[in-house]
Amino acid sequence: MRVRALGKLGLMLSWLVAVMLAWGIVFWLVVRQNVGGLQDFWAAERLLAYGAFLVAPALTFAPLGRLVRVPFLEIEAIAGWSTSLFVW
Repeated sequence: MRVRALGKLGLMLSWLVAVMLAWGIVFWLVVRQNVGGLQDFWAAERLLAYGAFLVAPALTFAPLGRLVRVPFLEIEAIAGWSTSLFVW
């Protein structure tokens, strides 16, 4: 029983670290690097930003949507946040 509880705790902590790291990368790219100011659409920083704009909301809202069992919460949250970050 303890092994299962420790496994869930480890999974939860690793998810939390991944979420914080993903949002930290988003903050770094948007605020510190100003990827919106780059002229080249295919620049490496911009491609990283596009991926981060999808991964950070997905890591955040997919587990929360399953937890609260709200239909389409994951899809709406990922689409909304990704679009907002892309425009920002």
